[in-house]
Amino acid sequence: MTGRSRGEFASGWTLLFSATLGVGLGLSPLPFYTSGVFIAPLTQAFGWSTAQVLSALIGTTLGASAAAPFAGYVSDRFGVRRVALASCVLYGLSWFLLTFTNGSLLLFDASWAVVGVAGAGTLPLTWTRPISRHFVINRGLALGIALFATGLFGAFAKLYARFLIAHVGWRGAYAGIGLLPLCISLPVAVWFFHDSGEAVPESARPPEAGMALGRALKDRRFWTLAATLVCSAFALGGPIPNLERLLGSRGFAPGMAVVLASFIGYGVVVGRVGGGWLLDRVWAPLVGFVLLAAPALALIALAAPGAAGFVPMAGAVALLGVSVGSEYDLIAFMTARYFGMRSYSAIYGILYGFFSLGSGFAPTIFGHSFDVYGTYAHVLHAAAGMTVVGAVLLLTMGRYRRQ
Repeated sequence: MTGRSRGEFASGWTLLFSATLGVGLGLSPLPFYTSGVFIAPLTQAFGWSTAQVLSALIGTTLGASAAAPFAGYVSDRFGVRRVALASCVLYGLSWFLLTFTNGSLLLFDASWAVVGVAGAGTLPLTWTRPISRHFVINRGLALGIALFATGLFGAFAKLYARFLIAHVGWRGAYAGIGLLPLCISLPVAVWFFHDSGEAVPESARPPEAGMALGRALKDRRFWTLAATLVCSAFALGGPIPNLERLLGSRGFAPGMAVVLASFIGYGVVVGRVGGGWLLDRVWAPLVGFVLLAAPALALIALAAPGAAGFVPMAGAVALLGVSVGSEYDLIAFMTARYFGMRSYSAIYGILYGFFSLGSGFAPTIFGHSFDVYGTYAHVLHAAAGMTVVGAVLLLTMGRYRRQ
């Protein structure tokens, strides 16, 4: 690592640390990784099906999809620090709404929609903008370090939620999850999360290089990337909240299923950091093609009939995590390289909307497939095909725009 490379980390480590906590305890990982742990207690409490419990993610998706582009625009206009701090507070408090769940699916889904709206400012669209601005030589690695927190905290959140459910019940578990951003990421962000560009008065800032939002929306590469995200998000987002139920259907006891499901987080860490390192050195669409095509093997393994051993299932889950771990890196890195920093957060926010459409509706579709057929095999095979299609689309992105 050169002196200039080391200098980026020496001057930006506090920013990177605060962003890592913000991403890891934000809207991206916590609902997504913990929803599956709540299937059993909510089914027992209210008689809901797997698909009905996972409909929560549709509510979150709709809320986040509506709010993310606005959060991105406000971040570009007024600064990401204000948006991130305010959203940390609202997002943490919104989890407490879930403790009032009373058996009404409408109330349950509406509460999750509020979580999605409140947490839009905790998405990577805010935390990654200062990182993309500060880190140039090591942008991919820095983004990978910040975004690996989704896997690390996702694995932790599954075990944390299960512990809370066992000791204080599912209502207390929702409250306990809400305390994480309020008590950890918010105080650290208050001290350390700053965007160097925001220190300059807006009237004195030179125009940043890159496309305006309107121009980006007319660019073929934007829609290619959006299509890739819908395909891969569905294929990779559907299995994760269903992992506990899926592994249970393969003969694993509930406790062992949760342990196995936590391997997704370890794979995400490898995918985030390793993928980020590669992005600094290899053409990003090629990296994305390899990382997004690989989970087809994991999905086919999870769908295979017959008895399943611990090691093969752990390997399949971890491989799934490696691919999941690359998606946010790709969105952030490719947004900066193909569209520049001028409208970075707004473009990221809209792309995240496409990503959330795939990942938000997929868990319910997976759960419904299991409720109807008693197996996940059909939808897993369809997902394997979709992730390959998304990976191939990336290869049409072309050269980076000239910086």
